[in-house]
Amino acid sequence: MPSFIVPLAIRYFFVSLAITIAGMVAVALLLAYNVVDDIGSSLSFAVTYASGVWAGTYFRKQEDRMAEWGECWRISAVLLVPQFLLEILHGAFSYALTGSLFGQLASDPGILIGTIVFGLTFGALIAWVVTATAFRIGSKAARKPKKA
Repeated sequence: MPSFIVPLAIRYFFVSLAITIAGMVAVALLLAYNVVDDIGSSLSFAVTYASGVWAGTYFRKQEDRMAEWGECWRISAVLLVPQFLLEILHGAFSYALTGSLFGQLASDPGILIGTIVFGLTFGALIAWVVTATAFRIGSKAARKPKKA
C-alpha cells in the first residue's frame, strides 16, 4: 500500500461528499420545478465513478506511474470505508427528511434489517468494482509537462 493512502481516503470522502451534495441539490431542483417526475438511483454510482477517477489521477500524481490492477483492487477496497460512511450519512439524511425508512418494510424489523444488509453488501460489491475500474482509468491520465 502506498504511504499516502490515508490522505487519499480522506480526500476521496470529501470529493464524494461534494459530488453527492451537488447531485442532491440538482435532483431536488429538478423535482421542485417539475422538470422531471421521477429520478433513478444511478447517481450514487456516478459519484463512485467520478471519485474513483479522481483518486486514480491523485495516485498518478503521487507515484508518477499507472496503477497495476492488483493495486487498483486493494486501494479500492480501502476506499470502500469512506464510501460506506458516505452511504450511512446519506441514508441518515434521507431518513431524517422523510421520517420513514422503506415505507411498509419498517413494520417488520427482520425484513428491514435483511433488506439493509443485502443492499449494503450488494452496493459495496458494485462500488468496489466501479471504483477499481475508475481508479485504473484515472491513473492512466497523462501528466502535463512541467513548464521550464
